[in-house]
Amino acid sequence: MIFKRYFSVIIIFIALILGVTPMLTQGNLYFVGGDDMRLYYMFPKEYIQNLLLNIVTDNSISGGNMGYYPATHPVPLVSLMLLAKTVIPANTQFVMYGLNWALGFIFLYLLLGLWVSNESRINFFIKVVVSLFYIFSPFLFKTFYKHQMIVIYLIAASPGLLYFFIKSVRQRNLLYVFSACLIFSILSTNLSSLPWTIPIFMTSVPILFVEFWRSKKVFVLHAFLFVICYGLLNISWLFHFINLTINNTGLANALGTYSSEEFLNANIAGILGTSRIFSPLNGVINQLEIGLAKSISIISYINLVFIAMIVGAGALVNREKNRILTTGYILGLLGLLSSWYLMTPNFQNWGPNLFLWMSLRVPFFTMFRNMFDKFSLPLAMYYALTLGISLSMLVSRFTCKKLHLIVGALLIVTILVNAYPLFLVRTEHVGVQAKLSGTFNDDFNNLVSYLNNLKNPSRVLWLPLNYPSFSNVEDKYNPGHYYSGPSLLRLVANRQDYAGQYSFITATDFSIAEEIFPMIEKKDFTAFGKLIQLRNARYVILDKQNLPESMKPYLYNHYSIEYGKLKMQTDDFIKSLIGKKLQDFGTRYALYEINPEFNNDRIYLTDDYDAFPKNLPNVNYEKISDSSYKVNLSNINKPRKLVFLDSYYRDWTLYLIGPELKAYRKGENVPVQGFANGWEIDPNEIKSNFSDDYYTTNSNGSLNLNMALYFEPDKFNKPIRNISLASFVVLGCSQLILLKKRGHAKA
Repeated sequence: MIFKRYFSVIIIFIALILGVTPMLTQGNLYFVGGDDMRLYYMFPKEYIQNLLLNIVTDNSISGGNMGYYPATHPVPLVSLMLLAKTVIPANTQFVMYGLNWALGFIFLYLLLGLWVSNESRINFFIKVVVSLFYIFSPFLFKTFYKHQMIVIYLIAASPGLLYFFIKSVRQRNLLYVFSACLIFSILSTNLSSLPWTIPIFMTSVPILFVEFWRSKKVFVLHAFLFVICYGLLNISWLFHFINLTINNTGLANALGTYSSEEFLNANIAGILGTSRIFSPLNGVINQLEIGLAKSISIISYINLVFIAMIVGAGALVNREKNRILTTGYILGLLGLLSSWYLMTPNFQNWGPNLFLWMSLRVPFFTMFRNMFDKFSLPLAMYYALTLGISLSMLVSRFTCKKLHLIVGALLIVTILVNAYPLFLVRTEHVGVQAKLSGTFNDDFNNLVSYLNNLKNPSRVLWLPLNYPSFSNVEDKYNPGHYYSGPSLLRLVANRQDYAGQYSFITATDFSIAEEIFPMIEKKDFTAFGKLIQLRNARYVILDKQNLPESMKPYLYNHYSIEYGKLKMQTDDFIKSLIGKKLQDFGTRYALYEINPEFNNDRIYLTDDYDAFPKNLPNVNYEKISDSSYKVNLSNINKPRKLVFLDSYYRDWTLYLIGPELKAYRKGENVPVQGFANGWEIDPNEIKSNFSDDYYTTNSNGSLNLNMALYFEPDKFNKPIRNISLASFVVLGCSQLILLKKRGHAKA
């Protein structure tokens, strides 16, 4: 067939059209803000350097003091964004969105081809249209395309992972295992995407089990190789994740927190409420609408045709001679039904109760408590996969060309209707346009420059505080356009800050977030000042911007009081916290030191762990990195207590600097005020246990000490990152070998 020769060309052409569509339809402004920031599109280099490569101290975009946590898991994807930003002179966000559409289309097409062959033009047409049906699924529009979090690239990663792994087993070709591993490692963001990737594996169990049953030894070998390769590619974060879990050297363990009875009980009401938001009818009609029964449209009725085709194909399974098709249909249907229930478990009372039962008894099942978001991707994928196989079964039995044209037209109309909103320029975010040029206003840039020149690494407090802990920064070239999301300072100034109630949480105290505004409302300003003193807020940014009214409800609403969280932060409250003014930055910002009553420092000496000394700073220190500090102590003539205001871990070690580094009381630091680190510095002990190469003695007998404060797990970063990088290079080269072999095979 002459037409068949051009199948690959047509697929590439459609993928290219999908790839450039976001750039052509969305303009050149970045859509940023929200809980996920999305600033990795604008500042990929800074995002990697100032956030992702940190394993402790200020490694959270929310501002919370969460301590030891591996943040490197999205590095491969953000590195791809950095490459795109460097090489392609276009909006990086829409370049990546186009890549996601193009790869998602190609991978779903290839995955469907494992069961539907290219023997006829009609099957080719089915695979193309159904792949587009997947990309523009309403289930994705209301979830992934709406929140646009970094997990959006699972749309491409999920079918790609399944296709290459299954193909590796069927063809017994290990190179395809490497393909699956690379795709998943680069596009999935790994650890942070677990609540979305695990549902893919859960609903794919039937498909994977059949592949296992057909070739047990090959499947096990390839699965084992996949795990090994994935481990090598992602060892930069896997090592730290395993280390912090096994060697629990802090005051809290994240896994323990999320599996605790307290956490489970706190989510019961939320799980039951969320599980009843959507009707199971949504899965039948291929739409995700609250109250769907009252808003059924023409598209809803057209979608009934598609589910009818899936059901009709099921009635013909026993008559279908093509065993590959029937097997694919059954497996696809099992994936569709399981994801349908798990996304909308609102089946009378037993559905929500069963989901709650699993949440309380299956470890970490509570990560799916927002189930309609977590299971929307597998539902979209298996709906498209099952529909494609069903259509292939039906066209072989019903050969009427007019019927084929009608069904094809209905599919195309549905795709166009579903895709249309994605072609519009989106503006929603806290009620105001959040499209930015990529350059912030000069006032903010000057503030950042000033903060970068401050030698003291202490944190910053934003006033007024807001509910979601967002900072709000206006675009330079588009007045009225704001970034509104977790603070930018972590990225652009490499400095942590407090912008709202959730900024104050620690690994041991999540509930503190709910105490912030009641504290302010009761005018207990001293208690709040003591809290920020303990959290090392040494500087205050007074945000004087007059934000648009449309932004304020989300930021400041409080019970029945309009903008209550803003109004309670009175002039008296602000005056109680600010001290010496350092500088104004245009009309938008003013930077102050903290009120001397609440003076603090990241590292200081004291005689009492529960009290701050009156005179600060009293220690000369320098922040080398987030895991390393140089500390100089002078005139130590009696036992003193050294405090480090960061999340407690025994892994923080003090070293005396001499001919070589020698640990001082390694592992003997103690928790300070339930949060920070403290060491007893005893000059007599130092004289007894260390030679005079490690200290100098003053005329009055006091000691001067040069010390290093170091987070021990950091020493593993260089070797494990080298292993990860080398693994990417080796597996990348394997793909060149694969392409070369395929080229020889075609020749």
